[in-house]
Order: sequence, then structure tokens, then C-alpha cells
Amino acid sequence: MRKWLIWNLVGVIFFVIGAVIIVKTLFQAGFNMENFSTAQYVTNACDMEEAFVNLSVKGDMEDVILVTSEDGKCHLTFREEEKARHQVNVENDTLIITVADDRPWYEKIGFWAENPMVTIALPKAEYGTIKVENNVGDVQITDVKSQNLYIKGNTGDVELTGVIAGEEIKIDLNTGDVNFKECDGKAIYVETVTGDVTGSFLSGKRFEVKTNTGDAEVPDSSDGGTCRVKTNTGDVKLEIK
Repeated sequence: MRKWLIWNLVGVIFFVIGAVIIVKTLFQAGFNMENFSTAQYVTNACDMEEAFVNLSVKGDMEDVILVTSEDGKCHLTFREEEKARHQVNVENDTLIITVADDRPWYEKIGFWAENPMVTIALPKAEYGTIKVENNVGDVQITDVKSQNLYIKGNTGDVELTGVIAGEEIKIDLNTGDVNFKECDGKAIYVETVTGDVTGSFLSGKRFEVKTNTGDAEVPDSSDGGTCRVKTNTGDVKLEIK
């Protein structure tokens, strides 16, 4: 019993010493987590001259941002690691963006204060199908029109502002919040294991909402399309503007 108490005391002492060292180091760095990042990022940009109708973004740990370009041209900007560069090409009328990461597993271990980022400025147009697939990272899309929008991710939030889909919007997440700001589509499907689903649509919907642990607040169903939301843990709060 005495030996057990001694070892527990030693463990507590080492824990306190470690905590003091961490706090002191953070204080000296001004609590700026970027000073501890092991990732070395570079910024690369290019313009797309080739025409396309669809867009496919397949990443790993990127934040993905889609906006409308101000000059009517397509601009791509990448914040990326030297050994994990993005590749861009157009196939079958689809702009395809992927990341070429051939690093061995041990080079992927480290601390990241921020994710790599893909920013796509699209000319104003109505696109065909837009797909964003990611493992870890947020997705933000603003003022983009398409026939279909599909977003799939493991961990990360999704924020859509002024997004209009002629057919359907489908979002499938493991952990993350989903927020709509004055968006619309004939059919809207959202499924997340852990996360809140909030926001506003421009037209009435037939709402089908299921949440195991959380509150649900949606308008009365009406014509205008379907909105189906399923979350295991999270609140659902939607409205019609």
C-alpha cells in the first residue's frame, strides 16, 4: 500500500512539472500555436483556362473554400506542404483537384496549427455536379449555383451561404456542424453522427427530421421540395426566409 502511494505521488509530481513546462512554453510563445506547428506550408496559385462544367475536390486534411470570382475567371489557390502538392486537371468536362501525398507514414506525424487550404474562385455560372470529399477539414461555399452538390467528410464543419442547387444537396459527415444561410434545392439531405444542423432556406420544404439526442425546431412542412435531416447527437434548427 505504501509503495503504491509513493508511485502515485511520483506520477503527480511529474504531471505537475510537465504542466508547468507546457504553460511556461506557451506563455513565452505568446500562446501562438503556429509557433509549434511542424508543417511547413507554401502558397501556390494558378488560373484555369480550360472550360469545365463539373467540379470534384478530393482531399485529406484540407479546408475547402468555394467562392465567386470577381473577374469572371477561375482562380485556384493552395496552401500546401512541400511534399503534399495538389494536382489539377480537366477530364470529361470535370475540373478535378486531388492531393499527391506519397510521404511515408512517419513523415505525416506532427502538430498542425492550421490545415492546408484549397480556395477556388469560380466564374458566375450554373455548374453541373460539385463534389467535395475530405477526411478532416471545413468546407465553406458562398454564392455558387449547381445542379447537384455533394459533400462528404469525416471531421469538419460545413457552411453554405447563398448556395442554390437545381436538384439536390447532400451532406454526409461523421463529426461536424452544418449551417445553411439562405440556400435552396429541390431535395436537401443532411446526415451527421455528431453535430448541429442549422440555417435557412428560401422556399418551403417537406421536413423529415430525426435526432436521437438533441432538439428539433423546423417549420411546418409545405410544398417546395424535401429536406431530410438525421443526426445522432445534435440540435436541428431550420427556418424559411
